[in-house]
Amino acid sequence: MTATHTQPITSNTLETTCLSVTFPVQGTHLPADHGYLLYAAVTHTLPTLHSAPWLGIELISGIPWDNGMIALPAREAHLRLRLPAQNFAAVLPLAGKRLEIAGRDTAGCPPRMSACACGIALCAHCHHQEIHRTRAIS
Repeated sequence: MTATHTQPITSNTLETTCLSVTFPVQGTHLPADHGYLLYAAVTHTLPTLHSAPWLGIELISGIPWDNGMIALPAREAHLRLRLPAQNFAAVLPLAGKRLEIAGRDTAGCPPRMSACACGIALCAHCHHQEIHRTRAIS
């Protein structure tokens, strides 16, 4: 993924505080391509997050295993969300919830959070197509 700036960085941009909220996840295996399944599980648990333009959901990292699956590490599997600080309360109800991803239960734990840099624009390459997103997080 490559970050590109399409808008000038101003003091207003720098005042926006972004958070990386990390929920430890317990489970054994997930499909390697679980992006939509993860989004569906999160929004099924918290319907208010569906189509939230401020929410970023990262894939859960794992070790390539077999037949398009990944094995989750015993202690280091995390669900990581990126969001503006003012929306932190909206994701807190995920703490301790079970998410069903592709028929597999994953248990969540209390989250950790840290500040992160908000991106002005993102450029991602997916399946040989280039996707541009040029919206500032506010």
